Amino acid sequence: MPDNPGQNSKEERFVYSHFIDGIMSGKFLTLSPTEIKQIAMKNHFGFVSLTPLNEREEQLLLVLVVKKLNDRLNHENLEGLCGQVFYDGETFYINGGEKDWKNWSRRKEAPYPLSPKQKVELLFNPNIWHKKRLVMPRFGNGLTRYGNRDLLGSDAYFGDEKGFRGLLEKLRQRTRVTKLVVLDTGCGMGKALQDMKELDPDIETHGITMEPEPAMFNADHFHYIVAERMPLEFEGKFHLIVSNMAFRYFLFQHKALLNVVKALANGGYADLHFSFDRIDSSPESRAYFSEQVPGANSNYEAMKVLVRKVMADLEVLQEAGKINIIPSSNFYRQSMQGGLIIEKVSG
Repeated sequence: MPDNPGQNSKEERFVYSHFIDGIMSGKFLTLSPTEIKQIAMKNHFGFVSLTPLNEREEQLLLVLVVKKLNDRLNHENLEGLCGQVFYDGETFYINGGEKDWKNWSRRKEAPYPLSPKQKVELLFNPNIWHKKRLVMPRFGNGLTRYGNRDLLGSDAYFGDEKGFRGLLEKLRQRTRVTKLVVLDTGCGMGKALQDMKELDPDIETHGITMEPEPAMFNADHFHYIVAERMPLEFEGKFHLIVSNMAFRYFLFQHKALLNVVKALANGGYADLHFSFDRIDSSPESRAYFSEQVPGANSNYEAMKVLVRKVMADLEVLQEAGKINIIPSSNFYRQSMQGGLIIEKVSG
């Protein structure tokens, strides 16, 4: 078995049981729309939301979640991986892609066929799923479709280890809590959460992601939900909340921002990044945002207005001494886009 199969592998394997069955039988089993919706209703909508949403907002989120789950759980790459697969140590070849292996691989050795057991062991290993490539005739890409940033680095959550450790020490002093509870909102496979735990084992790590991958990195808890519908039990729970670039994919960023503030414990700290360039633009969501912000020419423009309204409410809380808001220098100039730090002083 490859190293680090993932602490939460049982849960991912349950969600992807149809994929495992397909690997073992050689024929992919597509999940029906009813099955996909059942997964969404159980995981994403089976609890009371921290910030109430109206019926229309709930329906828009449900449509989005079902679409994303269907794209992920019934992806054509999964079907190809259930058939004959060749592997050369860095790339998986499906649907005859092995015939072009010299054009894709740096290795001299020709790819070899994988047994069903070998495929399960490799594909459900987060280090493999995170880094390796998949090739079919005239096309290649990564196994995972989303970026999974490391904790430390120039384009990561924190610039260096000293900054991360220093923040945890500051939070322990401020909250008088030794075992801090940390949430990554939009964690992907959970790479940053695993990095955190390796640097400081005395934290409890949580990650929010809409759709699980077949393989996930180690975290104490993964929550397969949307940030706009955090559960009520999250209220006042987290001492540190981070989100690196994930907000751009949220349908209701203003609702997710409210959830973050509510989910912070007293003395807690949130470090978020906002941008609206990837917001959903379906006709259904466009109709909703047109009503919410009459005159807005796009969902992008509407979200600027809605987040600004929430920021105005947060500024009132800041004046009351309940929170501190520290925006990046360009946050307001870029219409609520950029970095935003929120410190919770009191409930």
